[in-house]
Amino acid sequence: FGSSLIDAIAQKCAAMNDAPTEEEVGITEFFGPCCSGFRCSFKSKYQDFHVHEVDTTGSEIRMSEVLTKVAVATELREEKVSEDAALDVLGPSFEFCDDAMAHLKALPAEDLEALKTFMKHSREEHRIVEGKPVPLALLGACSDKTQRKAKHLAVKAAYPFLATEMVASTQQIEVFLRPRGRNKHVPPPADGAHGIGKGKGKAKGKGKGKGKAKSAAECDGPVVRWENWPEGQPEFLHFTLYKENRDTGEAINNVSKCTFKSWKHFGFAGTKDRRGVTVQRVSAWRLRKEALKRAILNRLWDRQIRVADLEFRPERIRLGDLGGNRFDVVLREIVDADLETARLNFEHAQDQPGFLNYFGLQRFGTQKIRTHQVGVALLRREWMKAVRMILGDASLLQESARSNEGERATKIQRTEACGRCLSTATEVGKVAATPDDGKPPIRPWHTRDKAQGIREAQRAFLVEGSAQRALELMPMSQFLERNLLGSLAQDLDPLACLQKLPRQQLSLYVHAVQSIVFNHVLSRRIAQFGRTPVAGDLVSVQQAAELPNEGDADPELEGEVASAEGEVVDPRNLEVRVLAPSEVHTCSIFEVVLPLPGDLIEYPGAGIREIYEQVVRDVVGLSLKDFTEPVAGLFPLPGAYRRIVVKPDGVQWSCHENVTYRDNLIPSDIDKLLRPIAHPADEFVADPAQQKQGGCDGQLEPASAPPEGEAAPSNAIVFSCRLPPSAYLTMFMREITRESTGRRPPPHSMPEA
Repeated sequence: FGSSLIDAIAQKCAAMNDAPTEEEVGITEFFGPCCSGFRCSFKSKYQDFHVHEVDTTGSEIRMSEVLTKVAVATELREEKVSEDAALDVLGPSFEFCDDAMAHLKALPAEDLEALKTFMKHSREEHRIVEGKPVPLALLGACSDKTQRKAKHLAVKAAYPFLATEMVASTQQIEVFLRPRGRNKHVPPPADGAHGIGKGKGKAKGKGKGKGKAKSAAECDGPVVRWENWPEGQPEFLHFTLYKENRDTGEAINNVSKCTFKSWKHFGFAGTKDRRGVTVQRVSAWRLRKEALKRAILNRLWDRQIRVADLEFRPERIRLGDLGGNRFDVVLREIVDADLETARLNFEHAQDQPGFLNYFGLQRFGTQKIRTHQVGVALLRREWMKAVRMILGDASLLQESARSNEGERATKIQRTEACGRCLSTATEVGKVAATPDDGKPPIRPWHTRDKAQGIREAQRAFLVEGSAQRALELMPMSQFLERNLLGSLAQDLDPLACLQKLPRQQLSLYVHAVQSIVFNHVLSRRIAQFGRTPVAGDLVSVQQAAELPNEGDADPELEGEVASAEGEVVDPRNLEVRVLAPSEVHTCSIFEVVLPLPGDLIEYPGAGIREIYEQVVRDVVGLSLKDFTEPVAGLFPLPGAYRRIVVKPDGVQWSCHENVTYRDNLIPSDIDKLLRPIAHPADEFVADPAQQKQGGCDGQLEPASAPPEGEAAPSNAIVFSCRLPPSAYLTMFMREITRESTGRRPPPHSMPEA
């Protein structure tokens, strides 16, 4: 036995202890006829999983350009040269030119004189003193809003390098030179988006209390002074977000910090997997293009993130504003004996596509505390319990664990069996592999410090009771936990702490409760009534392809809290009806829907409502009535309808032989743009210093390092497909491979029976 076997067994042990099983979350049935399965390795490295968002018009979101640091710096330098040339008009010899007067002709004579006197100051005389620009031109008071607006527009049209602000007390208009770049006296953004200082009071991290928060300019990276939004310009900046090995919340948080905008101002159609390469559209409220470009130069900018295709649009991107997702996936380590089976199964998927539309395991988390368990606490209005569970208090699960002693005993027996196997392997291999603090000992090298920081922060709050100390220890990437701890450090009550969290994030927990109910009901519906429509089923009056968007697909939680997916769609937007006995033979199973519990949905007939009542009572310990009231104003619970069977679109696949771990079989958008001729396996940046400092504008990050005892070259299948919103790719893979989607060791590391 080698160390790779010991690592594999330890991973399996940890998975049994923490990650949910398919049976636990109600995934027990298959849609297609019984067939043979095959084993493979999925997501053995993040470069094997690519997701491209599909917009509401059916177009795939692709990177069409790469904004490198060099290109952005060059563009900003050219803009500065252009602005400097425009500022040459300032000085004692200033006079209004004909072009400027064409815009300023409506201004009163006294305003023109004040503006002319102001412009006669040389550019060196314009500066910031105690947070205020000097000198200033003060235009006359005007009580009429339309006239004031005309003055603002006239001045900015004549001289774009000027900024204007209204003095609320006098209704006069101040005109000043718009500061640019790293001006040490530029105040932070007016919306107070971030508390970047380390205050000494209870509001540490919020820029309040006794400590003085740093200004935006004193922090890393150049900034642009906040000013009034240009008249007539759409308020939302849309851009393409490309990320590698980052979850959507983490990526948005990084962009918000580097642009000094609140994360509340950003919108997206759905979460994307962490362990993968993903591309999607994001909107930001009143974020200027130059501010986002300057953020790329910030030393805090994450090198695993790219932005491109910036444009202003009048609408915000909301959860569910997508047409689906395009997946490109590599399945590795398919043994020769299974290769023919894999081919036959993919051919069947092309000819007779369809799989049960379960919510995947990722929906329910990868830790001991499941996301739906937090949701149950929220539905019961147990606010402090919900807060402590979000922060990792697994002791609160003891009560529910005691209610299911039989299942727990089985799990303990499995764990002990794996422990005996681990002990034997360790004795033979002479390698120690002991779990640390009951947590899985095997973690990627780049997350070990982060995991340790999370454990220390949890101990500081849950054991020592110090929210402030926990906030100091919690890694910056855990923005949801830090938000909670920051509120607790201010002595807010538990409900107020929860209300401080993003609504999209918080709703994930209650959506998980609805999801586990849906899974169990779907399994019982298939087991009791079969795979064809029956009288009493709910069917959509619209065609299946026209169902409203339900959210995004397949979020990889990876032990962290991810954003809600947004599949709670107002049921009033979808008309359903109960299937009559005479219509059974004219209806397709793809038209059948099941509801997610809520106060606006209709339940099916044929005894399925009774199944809902049993599942809600036995699985989550609630009643259907608990889903009919909003959760203390946090968010409503209208419910939703979800198709029970999904058809993947455009299934394509190819077989590859003699594939090694280092072979990258799917080029990313960045690879195609920056290295169109490079060999796909050439994944490593040459200069390690560039990797550390983020100075390389080529490959974002080295490929995942091959594991110890790397397997010999084997077979692989590359496949692609489109799935509708909220459909899980893992459930499609489960249908094809007939294997559990739970975490397990790769095939080459499994001990022989």
